[in-house]
Amino acid sequence: MLGIVFFSFQLTPQAYKNWRRKNTEGLSKEMMLIWALSAILFGAYAIILSLSIPLIIQPQIFCGFSLLCYVQCLYYDKAAYDNGSPKRILKYVFIYLIWMLILGGIQAAGVIGVRAANDKGITWVETTFGILPSVTIVIGFAPQYYEIYQDRIVHGISLGFVALDILGSVFSILSLAFRPPPLDILAAITFISILVADIIIVILHFLLRWVAKSTKKNLETKAKNEDLIKELKQKCTSEEQQAKAKRNLEERLRKVRDESSVLQSQTINFRRENECLLQKQKEMNEKISSLTTKLQIKDKKIKKWRGEALEYQAILGDTLNVNDDATTGISQIPSDTMSLIASLRQFCKFTKPVIVNEQTLNKMLSIWEIAKAKNRVRAKNQFSNAVQGDVIKFISSELTKYLSRDITRFVSYENPDHKLEHEIVSLTNQLTERVDRFLKVHNDVNKVRNLTAVKIRQLVYAVLAIHSFTDREHPFVKDTIIYLMQGMNKARELPRDVVADSENCAANIIRLCTSLFYFKLRATEPEAELVWLPKGAEFDDRSMVAVGATDEELDHARVEYCLFPMIRRPDTNLIMNPARVILAQADGA
Repeated sequence: MLGIVFFSFQLTPQAYKNWRRKNTEGLSKEMMLIWALSAILFGAYAIILSLSIPLIIQPQIFCGFSLLCYVQCLYYDKAAYDNGSPKRILKYVFIYLIWMLILGGIQAAGVIGVRAANDKGITWVETTFGILPSVTIVIGFAPQYYEIYQDRIVHGISLGFVALDILGSVFSILSLAFRPPPLDILAAITFISILVADIIIVILHFLLRWVAKSTKKNLETKAKNEDLIKELKQKCTSEEQQAKAKRNLEERLRKVRDESSVLQSQTINFRRENECLLQKQKEMNEKISSLTTKLQIKDKKIKKWRGEALEYQAILGDTLNVNDDATTGISQIPSDTMSLIASLRQFCKFTKPVIVNEQTLNKMLSIWEIAKAKNRVRAKNQFSNAVQGDVIKFISSELTKYLSRDITRFVSYENPDHKLEHEIVSLTNQLTERVDRFLKVHNDVNKVRNLTAVKIRQLVYAVLAIHSFTDREHPFVKDTIIYLMQGMNKARELPRDVVADSENCAANIIRLCTSLFYFKLRATEPEAELVWLPKGAEFDDRSMVAVGATDEELDHARVEYCLFPMIRRPDTNLIMNPARVILAQADGA
């Protein structure tokens, strides 16, 4: 609250100083105008988020004082100021009111526009309105620094205003520090930047005044010396007087040299102190940058851990819950399915720059008993869709073989960690079998204990669904990628520059297939099943999606090829994800 109060009325001392001096020389009017715009943007953001009343009022007050100081800069301009005639006063009061109306209109338009964007699901507009005030208020210092650079002195700025700004920044930083995590990094950077900018102005105020004072003293000393020399020359009319004047002059020159030496020593000390201050400022900036980087890294880790925790929770559900509700992994099946379909489309595409083997295409369509479309582009799409189904079946078949092997067949694996998926599945099956057997022997009817074997399977498969086969060097992944690429290369020829991308896409398909079709479905209770629809099945829009078909073609249509299986609950026949099919083409298609 203290930070809000200080930020609201920080420009009061500056406005009073402008009025008392009847002069705004040294104060940047551009900074005042930029701050007024920044306050309006922050006010709109506060209204959009429905923040507390003080947070909504503060930017309005700050905008009013910023605009007042801006109009004062125009009013007290040297070229036009005429001691405040009534007409001139009314003119600038009118200018002030016009600016208030313009900025009020901008704020109202911003609130209406962002709310309209939010209603349409566009979130980046609100985020932009949250970032712009912080950026503009820091940018507003740039014109003031340029004013200081031009004048070589800090004047016209109220130190009371700077002090209130520093206090507002300090209390705002303290409020962020004692606020529960996560830390608002954007607000912290903004308040620290304002604090550093204000401290630099204070340092420049005293530093440049000291330099100006020292320069003035040197000029006065030089002028005095010149006057003394001139006076001595006029008095030395004789040799004796000239000799005496010479001695006096030498004595005075010696004193001047001594004073000059002292001044040089002071100048050297000042430069050293200035270098120390600059070094400390550099170290402080590096510390701020380092802390900001660490905060960002920790924030990313926290987000990653939260995501994994939510994914585990979504897959596992409550301890006693093994049904199909919102807390199980079934809710993720549609999104996982869409990701897998997108990767399959990318891997199985036959458009440019891919070179298609027409002979192999015709042969495979014949094997799959798919009537080739007369349209060449549609025929390629037919083949691409059909290949997707074969890829899924091949990966599922290879995974089943891999996980059902005898453990002795993995002796040749160089990395023992590559055996873990097989060992975990094997040990899980053994453990659940023995738990069921143990409970039957002891006639256990307790609900929690009866669900023990199910929850063991769900826990293990939940972990495997997230982390299994993510290593490209895993033998199963490497071998499967090779088989897939060899099979695809029979029907197409890839340019060299896209081979690596295609292999990466294949690795992603393998990971998604194993996660979805083997582990996530086995984490449900009862286990969901995959259904490959046979050729000739009647099309049903409740359980199927026709690929590349129009609404007119759906009536009385039949399945020609199933390229993605249907996922359903065996106990209730609930469709968790519809099958994707190619419909039989009418004559002439």
